[in-house]
Amino acid sequence: MLNYWDMVNRDIHALRCLSIPRDTFIRMVSDIESAVCKTVALVAGDREFPDDLRERTMGAIAANVMDLRWWDSGTPRHTIFEWNQNVFEWNRLAISRMLEDGYPPLLESLQQTFRELANRRIMTRFGVEFTADPSAFLAARDAAMATKDSDA
Repeated sequence: MLNYWDMVNRDIHALRCLSIPRDTFIRMVSDIESAVCKTVALVAGDREFPDDLRERTMGAIAANVMDLRWWDSGTPRHTIFEWNQNVFEWNRLAISRMLEDGYPPLLESLQQTFRELANRRIMTRFGVEFTADPSAFLAARDAAMATKDSDA
């Protein structure tokens, strides 16, 4: 059985094997990255999630996400404000690293953070430990909340 990060890796590898234009590949990987960010942000926002790892998770997202609002075949779309150039540069670096390494640096960072979370073996109020799989925590939380609602 594949774990969460193996499935993300498999999906990105499958895209790399396709003969698609570079911009299409970047947008498709960005969609995967966005879905992962949404999932890990939900987990990191939980009150039992360790503060240091929450800070690392949200910092990694802020610093490494491929924000394609600023990407147009390598050309910045908005040049009115100086800070837009800085945002474009951050995104250019994230996209360049992803193209060179074949894997987005953000996802690598998040995977390492969630491995560390699993190693801490923190028991949650839902009766399950945090694991390296962020979707497992969300499923356990949803199941516990459904049970709680049905008992009320």
